[in-house]
Amino acid sequence: MAEPLAAFTRLVDGWDERALVIAGQRMFTDEPVKLQDLGERFSVSRERVRQLERAVADSLMQWMVADEDGRAFAGHLAAVAEQLGTVGQVAEVHALHPDHARPVEALGVPLGDIVARLLPGGTLVGTWIVQGDAAALRAVMQEDLLAACGDTPLAWDDAVALGLRYGVRSEVLADWAAEIGRFQVRDGRLLYWGRSLNDRAAAVLSLRGTPMSMEDIHEQLADGSAINSMRNQIWTDARFIRLDRNLYGLRAWGGEEYLGIREMIAREIPNAGGEAEVNAIAEAISARFDVSEASVRTNLGGPGFARTRRGWVRVADQTSEQDAPYVPRNDVAGTRRCFVGADGRWWYRVEVTVDHLRGSGSPVPAGWAAHIGGASDGEDSPEGDETGAVLDGKAGQADRQGKKAQA
Repeated sequence: MAEPLAAFTRLVDGWDERALVIAGQRMFTDEPVKLQDLGERFSVSRERVRQLERAVADSLMQWMVADEDGRAFAGHLAAVAEQLGTVGQVAEVHALHPDHARPVEALGVPLGDIVARLLPGGTLVGTWIVQGDAAALRAVMQEDLLAACGDTPLAWDDAVALGLRYGVRSEVLADWAAEIGRFQVRDGRLLYWGRSLNDRAAAVLSLRGTPMSMEDIHEQLADGSAINSMRNQIWTDARFIRLDRNLYGLRAWGGEEYLGIREMIAREIPNAGGEAEVNAIAEAISARFDVSEASVRTNLGGPGFARTRRGWVRVADQTSEQDAPYVPRNDVAGTRRCFVGADGRWWYRVEVTVDHLRGSGSPVPAGWAAHIGGASDGEDSPEGDETGAVLDGKAGQADRQGKKAQA
């Protein structure tokens, strides 16, 4: 239709004031005036206003059937509905014809808003125009999209094909998917952007397809969430697997799980037959994970492991007298680099190195280890002081019973 605005204007020019007010303030607006308010304005009952509104709607339908202008306007509506397909947005309607953005002066409403509400078979749901049962369409498409990309991002072409099965055009599929559920299009793929932090972290990893650090995952979320909250949820979610000191993936990918240096040693020794060479363990673990050989050796000298012969270790048997915790010769008062602070607490001075900054462990004197509740391997240090307990570079984790290591 060349001039839908002119045709519709000719219709409403024949309406009286009450019909114009009811149409403009009740039928073709997002915020309809209450029946009670219009009844008071016209000095009639609410029911009478309802009857007048029904009469306006009936006359409009009759016009589109019996009048030449009306039939042409109805054809225009059908053409718009066909262009929109199963779902479309009101903003699209405004852009489909120059007349749609212009107001019908007698009503004070853009023609596009009127067209959007009169489309055959259409239901206005917010800013969306949905053909048929809107709730049913939302439910079935949400279910199909979740099945298609709930665990693995869906290639955009496949998502478009799924949408077309329901008559949803590719131009609006991304917005419609976001409307019916927590779906997003990223890097040319459709993925489920879950409600929880760990759901969204899983989506980020699925999209990348390779392990990522906590910081990289958090950066990709870009939702203002706290990284510690995300970290806690990932640590307690069985879908994730820690693959290195700060590298995480999805358990479905497989791979060797990193459990921490001490736990990896405890796994390595039985695999070697119950006894293993220190150098071999240090080399094997540092080759597979981002840890230094020095950190592995330091942990080997800590509690839980016992020397069998020079350069060899096994997992300690805590019930055995032979593997009983070692009692240091010197307590904290006789241990080098330990001193009492003004608050009466003992402190241990550590010279921080590059290895510490990257997370490596460090041997500490046995006297200090005993003071904070640790243990020692019972060997003498090059300085003549007993060493072997592990300080992991995180003073807050080493703080036990109110005692603290100071770097």
